[in-house]
Parts: sequence; C-alpha cells; structure tokens
Amino acid sequence: MRSGRTGGTRKMRAVASAWMGAAAAAASVCLPAFARTAAAAGPAVVWQPVWVAGHPAGAVPVVQAGGRTFASVWYVLRLLRNAGVSATWDGRVLRTAGLPVYHAQAATTVDGRVYTQAHTLTVNGSVYVDLDAIAPAFHWSVRYDARAKLITATTSAQPRAAAPSAAFPSVPGTAAPRARTQQTGATVRGRIAGGPAMDVVVAGGSAYADVAVLIQWLARAGYRMVWQHGRWELPVWPEVVADGTLAVDGVRTPSALIRLGGHVFVPMSTLMAATGVAAGVRPDGNVVIDPVVNPGVVGPPAKPAGSFPVSGRVAGVRTPGAKVAFVTADGRLLTVPAAADGRFHTVLPGTRGVLAGVFTPASGWVGTGVPVSPSQGQVTVNPQPALARISGRLVWSGGNAAAVGAAGTWPAGCVLDLRSDLTHAHYTTAVRADGSYTLQVPAGPYELWAVRVHGADVFLGQRIVAGAGANHVGATPVPPAPSGPVYRSAHAVVAAQDSGVSPWDLVSIGSLFERAYADDLAATGIRPALPVTIEVFSGTASYTQHFQDEGYAATDAESYGLSSQAASEGPQTIAVNLDGLDAEWGINVMAHEFAHCLLASVSNRLPDWVNEGVAWELGLAAEADATPNALLWQSLRWSLWSDVIRHARTGDLYALGEAGSLAPRYNVEAQDDYAVYTLVQRFGMVKVLQYVRLVDRAGPTAAFPAVFGESLRAFSQAVNRQLARMAAGSDGAVAVTVRVLPGAVREMFISNPSGQTYWYTGLRPGLYTFVLRANGSVAAPGSLKALPPVTSAADGTWDIGGQMGDMQALVAIARLYGTAYIDSTTVFPPGSDDGITEPATGVPLGLEVVRVQALA
Repeated sequence: MRSGRTGGTRKMRAVASAWMGAAAAAASVCLPAFARTAAAAGPAVVWQPVWVAGHPAGAVPVVQAGGRTFASVWYVLRLLRNAGVSATWDGRVLRTAGLPVYHAQAATTVDGRVYTQAHTLTVNGSVYVDLDAIAPAFHWSVRYDARAKLITATTSAQPRAAAPSAAFPSVPGTAAPRARTQQTGATVRGRIAGGPAMDVVVAGGSAYADVAVLIQWLARAGYRMVWQHGRWELPVWPEVVADGTLAVDGVRTPSALIRLGGHVFVPMSTLMAATGVAAGVRPDGNVVIDPVVNPGVVGPPAKPAGSFPVSGRVAGVRTPGAKVAFVTADGRLLTVPAAADGRFHTVLPGTRGVLAGVFTPASGWVGTGVPVSPSQGQVTVNPQPALARISGRLVWSGGNAAAVGAAGTWPAGCVLDLRSDLTHAHYTTAVRADGSYTLQVPAGPYELWAVRVHGADVFLGQRIVAGAGANHVGATPVPPAPSGPVYRSAHAVVAAQDSGVSPWDLVSIGSLFERAYADDLAATGIRPALPVTIEVFSGTASYTQHFQDEGYAATDAESYGLSSQAASEGPQTIAVNLDGLDAEWGINVMAHEFAHCLLASVSNRLPDWVNEGVAWELGLAAEADATPNALLWQSLRWSLWSDVIRHARTGDLYALGEAGSLAPRYNVEAQDDYAVYTLVQRFGMVKVLQYVRLVDRAGPTAAFPAVFGESLRAFSQAVNRQLARMAAGSDGAVAVTVRVLPGAVREMFISNPSGQTYWYTGLRPGLYTFVLRANGSVAAPGSLKALPPVTSAADGTWDIGGQMGDMQALVAIARLYGTAYIDSTTVFPPGSDDGITEPATGVPLGLEVVRVQALA
C-alpha cells in the first residue's frame, strides 16, 4: 500500500518535484560522517609509539589530565578506518559500524572433529570462520594474495597440517603510563555509541578520549590494548577487505574477507554458498560444519540451466514498433521487438517462460499470460484485454507466527497489494484469517507487492503472470515480526530509534532494503563488506533530533529533518523517517540511500552531483523495476526534472556542483540526475563507475576527461544547454488515448487545469482518444455522452479518472514546454479524502492511459 504518499487534497504534488511532495523532493541527504570539535587550550601533547599486530603503526598523540591518559580521537578513527571499519566522531559520540568481534574462545567443528584454534569473528550478526585453521578438514592448500584481495583454497592430495596456534599470541597487560603533567584542558562528557560513556579532553582544537574506556571497549570486542616496553600494543587487530574474493578449486565467489593474526576469515554464508556445506552456530558460539552437500541452503534463485528458442507472431500487426514481453523461469522481465508484420524470435533461459504482454504503438501494452516451452511450436498471440482471477495464500516463513494472531492466524485488517508490471497500477484485497486471498485484475505480469500487517507494509516482491481465467499462485512466505526493537534481514540490521516504531515497521523497512540491495548490487557490482545498519525513526520530530544528536546545529538539523526522507551516514548506516514512507516510494528511497553507502565504500572525494545523480538513477531504476512501459519511465523522469527545466527556461541554472542539495532555487538533485542520466545514455553505467573509482586517485576534475574524453566544465555547460533546449517549446493541446478494460467503470471525468470537470457516460471496453485543448475545452469521441461541466478546485493539471462505488481515481496529465507526460496517478480509497499518489499509467477502475501526445 502507499499510505505514505497521501494528502488532504486530490493530489500530493509540490513545485520541487511533481509527484513526491516538497518534503520528499530532496529525497535524501548524503551526510558528512564527521563534525568539528570545539577548540580549547589544554595540556601538553606527547606522541607515543603504537605497534599493531607486531608491526609499528606510527605514533598516537596523548595528553595527561587528572591522573588519567587520553588518546587522540583522530588516531582512533584512523586506526579503525585503516582496518576497514566505518568510524565517525561528532564531538561527543564515537560511532563505529562493522568492527569485527573476535571470539578467541570459540572453536569450529568440521565433520565431528573439533579445531580449537579455529576461532570465529562476528560482524553485525554475520559469522566469519577461520579458513586457514579449518583447511586441513577439507584437504585444502590455502594462499592469500593481498594485492588481488583473493583467498584461494585448492584441494590437495594429502591433508595439510593444521595452522599453528601462535598466530594469536596472548600478551600480558601492564598498567597504563602514569600522568607526567597536570595541565588540564576543557573536559566534556562523551560516549561510544552502543558502549560506555567516557570523558573527553579538548587540547589544541583536538579531542582526546579516556584510554581506560577505550581499552575496556576494545576488550569487549576481543582485542587487548596494552602498554609495555614504552609503547602501546595491539597484538591482534583485524583488517576488513570489503571487495575480496574466495576461490575454491577455481570457482570464484565475491565476498568480504577479514585478515586477523596472519589468517583469513570468510563469512560462514560464503563458505556455504561456495562449497555446498551445511553450517550453523551452536548456543555456546561454536561453529559446526558438515562437509556434505546441503540441500537446504537458502540463497538467491538459481539461474536456470540451458535455454530454448521461442518464435511467434502478434496477430493484427501491420506497422513497425510492436514488442512482446516475457517473464523467464527465474522471474526476470524481458522485452523483445517484433517485425513490422508482427513476427518475433528470441531465446529464453531455462525450460519454461510466459509471454506476459504485447505492445503496439496504437494500443500500448496489453497483458497476456501465454505459457511457452521448448516443446511448443509457433506462438500466435492476439493482444485483447482479458480479466484474470488470482488466488493464493500467505504463510509465515518462520519464527513465532502466534505473535501476530491467535493460533498463527492472520490478524484482522491485513490487506494484500498487487502491482502491475505494465502500468504500475495497484490492486488490493483483504487477506482472510487463514492467509488466503482472491482478487480479479486485468491479465498480465504482476508482483505480489506488499501486505499490510498491523499498519505496516511488508514488501513481498514475488513476480507472477496471470492469464485469462483462474490463476493459483500457491504459498507466499511472509517474515514474522521480531520480539524486540531489532530486526535482522539478510543484509541489514534494522533498529528502532524511538517508541513509535513497531516491530512490523522494522520488518517493512528490512524487506524494502533487501529489494533495493539486490537491485543496487546488480547495477554497480559493488558488494558491501558488512550488513548495513538502518536506524528507523517514527516521525520528523525524532528524525530531526537525531541530526542534533549527531552534532549538527539546530537549524541544519531541522533542514535535514524536514527536507529528507532518509539519510546515508557513511558506508554502513542509513537513517530513515517513517513519516511519509511507503512501499512504492520506499524502494526508490532505499535504493538511493544504499547507493550512497556503496559509493562511499569506494570513493571519499566523489563530487556531490555524481553521488546524488548515481543514487537517483539507481533509485528510479528500482522503482521502475524493469517495466517495459516507456510512458511510465517518462512519467518518472519528467516528474523529477520538471522544476529544473522551468529554471532552464528562466536561465538561472547552477553549474554542476555549484550548489548543494538544499539550495533554495530548485531541487538541485534533479539536475544531478539529468547529468548522470546523460552520461549513462552515452557511455553506460560501467563507465560512470569507472570515474567513481578514479576520483580518489586523480581528483574529480582530472579524472573526468580521462574517462569521458571532455572537460568537466564543458560537460556541465552542455548539460545546461540541453536542459534549455528541453525548455524551449510551447504549450498547446494534448491528445490522450485511454483504454477501458472489461468490467471497468461506465463513466469517466476529465478536469481541466482551471477546475472545470466534464463527465462522459456510455463507456464500453476499447480505446478512446480525447484532445485536451489549451483553452480548457475537450474534444471527446462522438460515441460518448457529455454531461454539463461542473466546477471543482483548480490544481494546474488535466485529470482523467472515474469513480466506482466510494473509490475515486485519476491520472494527472501535464504539458511542459512542448512535452506531454503523465504526472501521477491518485487513488482515493473508499471513505477517505486522502489520496494515494504515485507514478503509474493506470488506475484500479479499469482505466489505462496508453498514449500521451503533445499537439502543435
């Protein structure tokens, strides 16, 4: 459901971005991961040597105050970041994400044999096993290539001796050095996020943290920091390799790796995926591995083996431009062009598929549901709209199902949301107490989009194809809610930050993130080292307070809180405001923010316009979700770009990178998106990511011509010239073709920008073309009966819609400087005056807009 994008009027749109509302126009803010510490005079600074894992690691500035030793927070951040751990300091709070916790007492059992020196690490709940220590159990010879970030395990004829235990020495500790001076600087009370409070001394403008507290905090993570031989020592310290690779007998699996004490640790999940072993963690923390093929390993859908050809013809096609869409055995949506006579040919992966839709320039996309297989001959498809009846059942995927309903039943008020892949229209139905559901929709490809449980939308994302007549989906798993304030999805730790966040809200955010995770990884090839931490706030008040707690000034915190839906904070953390977030818009937001995290993991000097532009492209792609509907894509892009194009008309565009996300003139991120969109169209996303990786070495300005062959200044000027050309047209009439589906409403309305509303009766299934004139009048087909116009509230757009019972829905049509497009759709549920607004080309009244054309 889309309850977040609602308003008290018929549409929720604002100048900054036509369909998302002013507060969401900036969508997100990629925040800096630091804040300044106030300067103050203080005690003398002494530099003391540090040794890490037996090697010198520079010197740490320390000060003495009140008989205690304080170490430079800057050095602590450097130590953590050099280990691949995200670390920030805002003047009061030291935050880390992804510090591996070393379990020196844990052991690993393989096929019944206990390897006592095969200790483990955990990172945000993910268990890492010592590959070097367990190699003898698999008869592996293990070698690590630091330059290639590759750990290779090769099966040898003879078992290898176990790795020596001396890799993890036990070093006796001594007392910290006594204070040598009594000079005292300004002292503030700070803390380590998720850990103890600590005193912080400010000296010479830098912050120094109480070493005794740091030692205590590191000890909790399994690391001993000691003072001996006149230096600080960390005998064991990790190195996180985010973009590593595990190769087992030549088969490579991308994976995060952790180096510790001369050994390489790999995620237990990676070991399972690469080898097929079964593995688990016992309550005592020890790992048990069964080196046999595990038939129950849960992972992404396996790619179907083999392929088969499909040939056929679209009946009635006599002109170029037709297309057919297939859903493959592994759930992908593929589009294939047809010849001018309607013939088509392609090769599908696997051993089955479904011809899910047909496009012709005259009638747009029509859903179908024709199964195809290797044994089938020529396929002839007649693109005629039909109705499909879908039935299925939702089941709890695990955990305590009774926590959500008596005896595991579904609580009252659960609603299932189905979204069309072709139009993105949403259809909803109630879920019965036993989890079953039925609903009637136009035939075609869909996703079981989300289910609303206790007021929260849990994203499902299961693609199905509904053919004419009856269709049974089967069982769809739904994860149950956690019992506490933390929910762990496959790749994220989702934590409530205030009492207004429910357990089901956590599941909702986690399920949204997992979909965004898969999309962003496929688009970038960047794999995060550790699970992402998602901090969830119930509303703008607590979300804004979060930025104040991070050390931002009150005015800045308020700006971020009001202007963003979510914010990435370094490569491992995302903060989310639930107020106004829904499953549809949330996919965009999550993909956008996770993109910031991925980009931050490979570049520290990326210009804001590239950072935001790439994030917007990935967010829009996630929301479009491979739809073949060009009209829907145009709606997504022009609704974002419209305000920038208006400013191109007036000639006051910024140069790329000249203004930040909160610049007052317009939504600068929309301009950033257009710039990156231009690069992707010309060079592809791979080339853009090549620039991202080169920026830190060559600098943003020098890297640009090295990758794209022109200067950054010239490209910026070319972008603004193109936006000006897009703004050079003039407004006039618009021709709109509407499809009325079987079982649809029998009357519809058209409301002009001034608020005059025309009602038409006598609708039958078929196509109707209306001309929306610049003077506000309408030319309608003669087969319809026009009722006298009535006056309603003016909102500046043309609205086309209807009403079925108490539910009303409309499609808003915009024309901007010679380009006509669908601005948004809005659905008013029965009994509600709050509309649900989103990008789509159809509404659940049986009305679809199949063509929008600007007339001279």
